[in-house]
Amino acid sequence: MDEHSDKNLVDISCTGDRKAYAALVKRYYRHVFLVCMGILGNVHDAEDIAQDAMLKGFLEIKKLRDGSQFNPWVTRIAKNMCINMARREECSRKAIEEKATQPNETTTQNNSIQQAIEKLPQETRLPLLMYYFDGQSVKTVAEKLDISTAGVYAKLRTATKQLHEILKGDLT
Repeated sequence: MDEHSDKNLVDISCTGDRKAYAALVKRYYRHVFLVCMGILGNVHDAEDIAQDAMLKGFLEIKKLRDGSQFNPWVTRIAKNMCINMARREECSRKAIEEKATQPNETTTQNNSIQQAIEKLPQETRLPLLMYYFDGQSVKTVAEKLDISTAGVYAKLRTATKQLHEILKGDLT
């Protein structure tokens, strides 16, 4: 399929042909990854975003009006995803800093909780901070993180279980 133009591969991909889309991925994944790497500066995050962008491209390929513009289109998807990730990380960092500077009578206990929260993976830490510490609604968290409300509830449930395990481990 490598001899096909981008436009032909996009047209074929619109019918659900995974092989045609795989040819596009093979052609442009490295470029998309390098763009992500340039924005994020982290190999792991760049790989994740590049893969997610390619998957999103496949799911939304029918929205692409000009098949010959696949590369800039999928690159723009990746750039937007990188920017969103950077914003989420910035929000998470700010929320942790704000909570750390607020005085409280149980400072030692708060420090333990804060340290436990910092140990959480970013994907569960951010919804937890936004919902419980910033007081945002599940709907608002879902919109800001571009996930479903069910996804927010699942991440909150996972985060509280992870926090419980971290804090239980610190106490024993």
